[in-house]
Order: sequence, then structure tokens, then C-alpha cells
Amino acid sequence: MALYLMLSRTNTGMGKVIRKYTGAHYNHVSLTLDGAFHSFVSFARYRQDVPLVGGYVRESAERILSTPGELSVRIFRLELDEQQEKALETLFAKAGNPTLIYDSLSALVSRWHIPGCYTCLGFTSRILGRDFRSLQELEAYLEPHAVFTGDLRQLVTDSGDRSDPFFQKRGLMRGTGDTAVHFGKLLMRLLRITRCQDILQSL
Repeated sequence: MALYLMLSRTNTGMGKVIRKYTGAHYNHVSLTLDGAFHSFVSFARYRQDVPLVGGYVRESAERILSTPGELSVRIFRLELDEQQEKALETLFAKAGNPTLIYDSLSALVSRWHIPGCYTCLGFTSRILGRDFRSLQELEAYLEPHAVFTGDLRQLVTDSGDRSDPFFQKRGLMRGTGDTAVHFGKLLMRLLRITRCQDILQSL
């Protein structure tokens, strides 16, 4: 059994913003135990039309394949022993847990670690047990394990299935409300961390 990690250059507005800000060729990382690459897990947006609201999701290949243009990816393979495989199967099965949310604050302005909140890079860092500060750093670390570089469509065909909740439109009003609630949750968790730090410093 193996763990596959896929760096992708997604053709979305947010993907372009991330690449411009970081200077990286890729802007997203997904993980899977599925060598056919039909399903991944990552920390990403819930809905296609609400870019800043997300969490621990199961990404169908169609999420990426539905975007136009070339889908540049790099895929890496890490061999797993039986214990590692079982641990990852358990962890990946938790995709969809609503308490695990996307760390939009860290993605935008800081490197706070908020409990239960990750970016796709932060989640991958946790899986690999290392603190990667950029996707370029992750790519360099994984370089010896590269098995594919090119267009994802060379490996996977878009089935046309759009049952993934990602494709369900929220609209401007509901999307704005979702974004406000999401950032409210992040700020409340961050406030709790700050309060705990203040208490510890006063001891």
C-alpha cells in the first residue's frame, strides 16, 4: 500500500491568487490511498462558488477535472507499512467532520496554529510529521518519490458526475453568510488560544 500526494495547479481565481502571492507553480496538495486517483482528501473549500469557506473534505477527481485548461500536477508515492496504512485509513475516513475547518486566517495573513484548523499544506505537514513552510519546500522534500508530472487528464477521465456537494451553488447571499460564520468560528478559536496564553504567562 502507498500514500499518494498530488500537487496541483488549479485553474480557479483563488488558485491564481495563491500562486501570485507565493510564487509557486502549484497551489494545492491532496492526498489519497487510491492509486487510480478517483478520490482524495484535503483541506479545501466546500462549495465551488464560496472560496474562503472550507474544511476537511473528500475531493472527487471531478472537482479538479471540471476546470478548463491544462491541469498541471505532480504526484508522489510514499510506501506505507501496515500500521501506517491503517492509521491513514482511519484519519481519511474522518473527512467531512464539521469540527475540522479550513484555516483561512493562516492562509491569508498569519501562521497561527488554531486547533482543528488546517490549510492543505498544514494538514500534509501533520501527516508527514514535518513543518513545511511552503509548497515549494514540500515539493523539494518529496522530489525523490515523484512518479508523475503532467496533465491529470492523462491519468483520469472526467466521469461527468457532479453529485459532489462542491458543485452545489450557494449564491451570493448565502455564500456571504457562510463566509461570515466561518471567519467567526476561526476568530473565536483564536480568541480562546490568546486567552489561554495570557493565563499561562500570568502564572
